[in-house]
Amino acid sequence: MIGLLAMALGAVAMAGALVPAIAQQWSALSNAASTWVEDTLPTAPVGSTSTSWWTLGLIVVLLVVALLCLRWMIAQGGGRASTVTERTTPTDQHGWGGTTAVTARFAEDVLKTAFKEDPQILSDAVGARRTRRHTGLKVSLQAKKGASPASITQSANRALAELDAALGVQVPVLVRIRTGLRTAVGGADRVS
Repeated sequence: MIGLLAMALGAVAMAGALVPAIAQQWSALSNAASTWVEDTLPTAPVGSTSTSWWTLGLIVVLLVVALLCLRWMIAQGGGRASTVTERTTPTDQHGWGGTTAVTARFAEDVLKTAFKEDPQILSDAVGARRTRRHTGLKVSLQAKKGASPASITQSANRALAELDAALGVQVPVLVRIRTGLRTAVGGADRVS
C-alpha cells in the first residue's frame, strides 16, 4: 500500500515537472494548504507559547506510527539460524558432559544428499530459521515438469524422517514444492 502511494506521488511529481498546467494546479493547491496551516496553527496555542496543540498532536501521531512500525519489525521473527538443535548433558562422575549442537549446515547436507537421489526434484534449498520459540527448517523443492507432487512429498517425508532419526529430535519443518519457468524449460516432457 505504501509502495502504491509512493508510486502515485512520484507520477504526480513527474507530471508536474512535464506538464505546465499540472504544475500550476500543484502550486495553487500547495499555496492553499500553506495558507490553511498558517491560519489553523494559531487557533490552538499551548499556553502563552508560539507552539500549537496541532503541532504537538502531529508529533504524537508520528511517534505512535513509528512505534507501531518498530513493533511490527520486531514481531517478524529472528531470521537465519546457525544451529538447528542443542542438547546439554550434565557432567557425570568422570567429568564428561556438555552441550552438543547440530549446525544448520549438517541438516542441509543430509537433506540435500537425500534430495539428489530423487530424479523428480530439479533443485532444492534448505535453510534454518529462528522463530519466537523454536528453530525450524525451511525446505524449498523445485519440481521437474510432469513430476508428481505426492511422490515429491513422500520423498521429502522420508528424508525428514531420516534427519529426525539422526538428530534424535523432531525439528519443525516447512516444505514448499514449487514449479515455474525453470520447471517448464528444465525437465523432460511427460508422455502418456
